[in-house]
Amino acid sequence: MRKGERVFVNRNFNAASFTENNILLADFPWTRDERRTMTRINPANSSFNPGPQIQNPVYSQEGLYIVVRRGNPMNRQGPTFLAFLSADTGQQLWERPFPQGFPRVNVNSDDDKAVLVSPANSPWVKYESQSNPELKKKIENTKEATGDVYVQVIQASTGKIINSIYVETGLRSFRIGYVEAAGDYLIIYDNQQRVLVYSISSGNRIGQIFGVNGCISSAAQLIALESSPGIISVYSLPSLQERGKLAFGNRLVYSKFSKDGKHLFALTGDQSAYLFSTKAIAGN
Repeated sequence: MRKGERVFVNRNFNAASFTENNILLADFPWTRDERRTMTRINPANSSFNPGPQIQNPVYSQEGLYIVVRRGNPMNRQGPTFLAFLSADTGQQLWERPFPQGFPRVNVNSDDDKAVLVSPANSPWVKYESQSNPELKKKIENTKEATGDVYVQVIQASTGKIINSIYVETGLRSFRIGYVEAAGDYLIIYDNQQRVLVYSISSGNRIGQIFGVNGCISSAAQLIALESSPGIISVYSLPSLQERGKLAFGNRLVYSKFSKDGKHLFALTGDQSAYLFSTKAIAGN
C-alpha cells in the first residue's frame, strides 16, 4: 500500500480477509479444474497455499469466519443449523439449531461480533418469542409490527448471545438495509440514506446521521460515512459530533478502519486507494 505496487495477480475470488499476521484468506470459487477452496495468500512473498475445502455448498466467507447453513428450512421433516467455522483452519467453532428458518447474518470479525437480522413477522422471530414475553407482546399486533426488524447480536467466535434489539419502523416508514455491530454500537443503514445508531448494552437508540458507504471503529470510537458524493465525514461515538472531512474527486466505493483504529482506508470509483491517519482527520 505504501509503495503502490501490484504484489500479485490471480483469478477471481468471492471474498477475502487479512489475519493479524497479514495472511490473506480468500474464498476461491469452483472451476472446471478446481474445487471451491479457502486459500492462504502471503503478499510478502506472493505464495499461495490451498486451505480447507468446505464440502457444504451453502456457505459464505464473512471476514475470518465461514458461515454455513445446513439443512433446508422449507423441509419440516429435518432440522436446520447455522454454523460458524474458522476461515483459517476450517474447524467448526459452534453450531446452533434454527427450526423456523434462517435469519440474515452479517459479521464484523475485527470486533468478534455478528448480527442475526430478521423481519419481526418471520417464523424465526415467532419461535424466539415463545421464550421472550416482551418480544411476543411486540409482535402480537401484526399491523403495528409491519416492517419492524429483530436483531440479535452475538459473539462470532462462540455464538453467545450478547443482546437482542427490536427495531420499530413506524409501519414501514423506512426500510432496514445493512446492519453491523462494533463495540457497544449497533449500526443500521436504511433506505433514506440514514445511519441509525443503537447501544447494544441498553438497546436504546443513540441517534442518527445521514450518509452511505460507512464504516465504524470501536477502537477509535469513530464512524465514517460518505455524507455527499465524494465526501467522507467522520463522527465521534457516542456523541455523533462531526470531527473531520475528506474530499475526493470520485464517489466512494469502500472504506474501512484498521483494527486498531489508527488508519482509515478508502477506495474511490476510479480505483484509487488511500490510507489516512485517523489522528490527522479527527484528532484521535
